[in-house]
Amino acid sequence: MRENNQVKHILSVWGSAEKICREKSERVTELKKLCVETGDIQSIKLSGIPSGKGVSSHIENSVIKTIDIYEKTIFRLEEEIKETLSIKAHIDSLIAFLGQEEKKIITLRYRDGLSWDYIPEIIHKSRMQCFRIHNKVLSRWNSENLLKIIEKY
Repeated sequence: MRENNQVKHILSVWGSAEKICREKSERVTELKKLCVETGDIQSIKLSGIPSGKGVSSHIENSVIKTIDIYEKTIFRLEEEIKETLSIKAHIDSLIAFLGQEEKKIITLRYRDGLSWDYIPEIIHKSRMQCFRIHNKVLSRWNSENLLKIIEKY
C-alpha cells in the first residue's frame, strides 16, 4: 500500500511537472534579477559612510551573504527542475507502453486532475473497472521497481 502511495505521488509530480517547472523557473528569474540588483547596491559608493572596518564593510558583507543565499537557492531550484523533468520523461516513457484504457485513466487522473466521479463517464467504464485498471498499472509499476528507478532522481 505504501508503494502505491509513492507511485501516486510520483504520478502527481508527473502530472503537474510543467506547472511545477514553470513556477520554479519564474522564481529563478526573480532571484537572478535580485542578484543583479543586489550586486548594483554593492557597487554603489555610499557617501558619508566610513570605509574600512566600519559600517560600509558590514553592509558589503551583508550584500555578499545575500547574493550567496540567492545563488544557492537558484542552484537548488534548477536542480529540482532537472529532477522533475527527469521524472516526467521517465513516466512519459512508461506511459507510452500502456494500453489505451490504462493510458487514458492515468492521464485523466494525474495529468488532468480529474476525480474518480468523472473518469468512468469519460471512458465509458464502471467506476470499479476504472479502479481495477488503475490499480493494475500501479501494481505492475511497483513490481517493476519503479520506485527504485525514480529514487535516483
